[in-house]
Parts: sequence; structure tokens; C-alpha cells
Amino acid sequence: MKIFLVRHGETEMNMERRLLGKIDSPLVSEGIAHAEKLGNYLKDKGMEIAFSSTLGRVVKTTEIISEKTGLVFERRHELDEISYGLLEGLTRAEADEKFPGIWETRLKDRFNFELEGAEDYSDVAKRMVPFVDELKEKYPDKTILIAGHFNTHRVLLGILLGLSHEEIVAIDVPHQIVHEIEINGETKVKHHSIDTGKESEGLLHS
Repeated sequence: MKIFLVRHGETEMNMERRLLGKIDSPLVSEGIAHAEKLGNYLKDKGMEIAFSSTLGRVVKTTEIISEKTGLVFERRHELDEISYGLLEGLTRAEADEKFPGIWETRLKDRFNFELEGAEDYSDVAKRMVPFVDELKEKYPDKTILIAGHFNTHRVLLGILLGLSHEEIVAIDVPHQIVHEIEINGETKVKHHSIDTGKESEGLLHS
């Protein structure tokens, strides 16, 4: 099984550096151009199956990719971004003003973060593990596209690669990076920049 993992194009709230979880925000022109670059990069990769988050920014990105690749994609709630609960729509500074010290608390332990309406990384893993098991059972020999989000991609990579909590939170998932994961006996991963054309083995770290 081979998986190409892509993040949605940039949105208005990304540009404003706001916490964008379950709420949505439209792609900016740069985000649309990014999705078109993704489609051009992926169109010759032999992908057979595609999944996306159900959130609008990812659906729009995947629709643009589909125009280039001809792929029909399935929307899955398991791939939706982590919920920030009461922090959604705020900048980090606004979050700390409204809830003093809350962002520092989250950064100390993303796997056990507690706030009304919010998820932590453990919550994301609980919904992601059955999805990964489904892929391995149904599509062991397929090439798959998965389109999603920053935090959920971190967790998904952690599950696929068997990473520790510390390793998961060190992963970087920029908009312009495509991760390629091959699972065939052993698991291999590399990342490709659609902006520079550079391809490297392993993960990209923040």
C-alpha cells in the first residue's frame, strides 16, 4: 500500500493565524494555486482511491486535485481537523487573553489537553486507528490519496509509522509538502515540496 498525504490549501484564517479546527474558512488565491500544484504533481502517481476530510477547505482542495487526476474521492469524518473547542477562531494571543496560560498548557501535553468542546491528540487517534485498519484490510495493494489537516496528519503519520508522542508533535506538515508513505513489509516515508521540487527521505520536522 502506498499513501500520498496532502494538506489543504491556505485559507483566510490561516493567513490571519487563527485556530482553525472544526470551523471553516475559504481558500485564498494562494490556496487555490497550491491545490492546482498538488493536482499537477499527483496526476501521474497512479492513485486509485482518494479520501478527504469533510471540512470545506479540504473538500475544495480535493475537488481541484480531482479535476487534474480524475479521482473520485470519499469524504470521511475521521480525517476532520482536531477541535479546539472554545478556542476556535481565535489567534493564539486572543486565546491566552481569554483563557490565561491555556496555549502553553496545550503545548506541554497535546495528548491530554482538556478544554470544553476541544479534542486532544488521543481523541484524534481513537477515530483514526479504525480508519487506518480499514485501509490496510481493504486496500493492501492500492495507491491512495488522503487529503486533510495539520494536526490530524501528524497523528495519522504517527499511527502509520509507529511513532512516540514526542516524535508525533515534532512533525511539520506545511501546506506545500506531500508525504509519501509506502507500507510493504517495512514502512518507508519521504516528503516532496511542490514549490521547490525537492524530495527527501523521512519526515519534515518543525
